[in-house]
Amino acid sequence: MKKIEKQDDLYASFSKRRLGLHKKASDLVFECDVDIGIIYFSPKGNPFSFFHPNVDAVVSRFQNLDIEFSESALLVTAGNREKVNKLKNRLDELDIIEDIAIAKKKII
Repeated sequence: MKKIEKQDDLYASFSKRRLGLHKKASDLVFECDVDIGIIYFSPKGNPFSFFHPNVDAVVSRFQNLDIEFSESALLVTAGNREKVNKLKNRLDELDIIEDIAIAKKKII
């Protein structure tokens, strides 16, 4: 691997890889039921982040590995996980519908 020198190519590659990084982090959350936090900066210096279940839970956990979460924090986390799971399932359904529509177009 080598650094991309051309600015336009660098920005385009960053945008594509940023989306891929978010997808991989989301997959990790869904498949392994983990808490995750990612902070990174674009080539222009703009900050981006991905946190699950939320930034406060991840930062608190990082600062104190032995932390005992309150019942309300656990409920918020469970609610966030449930929302993510529902959205992931809906996305999977829409992907299947899209695949079927594409297959029908190819047949016609």
